[in-house]
Amino acid sequence: MSSQYRISVALTTFNGSQYIYEQLFSLLNQTRQPDEVVICDDCSIDNTVEKVNLFIQEHSLFDRWTCYINVKNLGYVENFLGCAQKCTGDIIFFSDQDDVWVHDKVEIIEKVYLEHNPSAVVSTYSMINSEGGKYITLYSLYKNFPSLIKLRKVSLPTYLRLLGSSGKALSFRSEMLEEIMQKVHAYNLTYDTPIGAIALFHDGFYLLHKPLVKFRVHASNTSAPSTKLSHRTTDVGHLITSIQHILKMHSFVYKEYGDRLSESRISFLRKSISMQEKNLVALQQGKINKAFIHNNLTLNPLTNKIFALVLILYGIRNLRNC
Repeated sequence: MSSQYRISVALTTFNGSQYIYEQLFSLLNQTRQPDEVVICDDCSIDNTVEKVNLFIQEHSLFDRWTCYINVKNLGYVENFLGCAQKCTGDIIFFSDQDDVWVHDKVEIIEKVYLEHNPSAVVSTYSMINSEGGKYITLYSLYKNFPSLIKLRKVSLPTYLRLLGSSGKALSFRSEMLEEIMQKVHAYNLTYDTPIGAIALFHDGFYLLHKPLVKFRVHASNTSAPSTKLSHRTTDVGHLITSIQHILKMHSFVYKEYGDRLSESRISFLRKSISMQEKNLVALQQGKINKAFIHNNLTLNPLTNKIFALVLILYGIRNLRNC
């Protein structure tokens, strides 16, 4: 099958020298080589840039790989968006500095675009530890629970329950980038979260149940604690942040695309927003009672059922004011 797309990889770095070589090699060894790799460093103070430039030189990649250094530190959201802006491909893949791609990731994802013509595609991912060995927790097992449907076109209710457009495993059509940036800035979102929703209202968002990225969990990784179920069910700060994220995304879809939704889906969104607003107040004020548990038991179809279970477990552990 001949390729018809120009494919870009937007890789961002910041003090990532410890693991950067492994990720660079995983890009270099792809069975379908990206047409360009754009690397944007956010003012690292270690030798990340030196390692990247040496890798490009040693493998004679000057014609396809480019490394930029930001004039000032932008933060990860603006660094990813700025890196994507520098890409010239039809399809853009986001890449973290410390993960590892499966050798045929680009080939497999491009095939989905060629056969189904979606606006964005996300795959599942596995987890590895700092040494590259398997990282197994209850949460990681849940994330990679086998699915009978290997490739699915994501519906709006499914997307709203899962909010599954994780940047590390995400690709999208570059023609959406301007709209993505506008929505990120207008609603104060992270660089990746609105992409799935936007794709739903273009030519579709596809989820591939095949782990094509090895997500590295290590001490310097800010998301490392959230990979453990114990953290997710006991840390009130994490729960509050998760609910705020759900509220942002559901409110974003409601405001931006409400006029294109059926009455049943509008009702779905209103109920979900109302429920999560109540959850947020209860967690912030420490008022965990039977009503909190009852709401998440009876209304959990409106959100991720696993997240609802997490809230119920937290509520049971902290039950008061009954």
